[in-house]
Amino acid sequence: MPTKEQRQWYENTLLITIAGSIIVVVGQLAGTIIPLMYGPADISDYSISVNPAFIRINQSELSQRDSIYNWINAEVKIEDFHPYLRPYRYLVYLNVLEKPKGVDTTFSPNNEGKPGDTIFLTILIDKSKEIFYSPIKIQGIGENGKIRNVTIYLSAIR
Repeated sequence: MPTKEQRQWYENTLLITIAGSIIVVVGQLAGTIIPLMYGPADISDYSISVNPAFIRINQSELSQRDSIYNWINAEVKIEDFHPYLRPYRYLVYLNVLEKPKGVDTTFSPNNEGKPGDTIFLTILIDKSKEIFYSPIKIQGIGENGKIRNVTIYLSAIR
């Protein structure tokens, strides 16, 4: 045996295994994160959601108001899918595609916003109409052309 102290056979194997594991982990992270951060621009995306998604009102309980309409408010939220890696930086325009007869809708403060914004949707229901489980379809159109839809359901009885 030489005068120099030698490592045991398993110490070298252990060091090689640890170094190889670190290289594999760094490679996996680089292969996942780099394409998301520097890949094509269409990775950024948004979604829209409405709270409440199901609206049930009793017209006779609300009919004490002086107008010919009963109304209820809902919150429309625009959310970003990748806020840290690829934020969605475009305006989203909202409109109502489908609604039952006797129902009118308005957005406030307006019908556009960026991810993170909350827009209020006022649903006006004609007091003389009885509506049974009808969908209201809301569409969001991003400035870059991406379209997202959400459907809420309205049930108004007298």
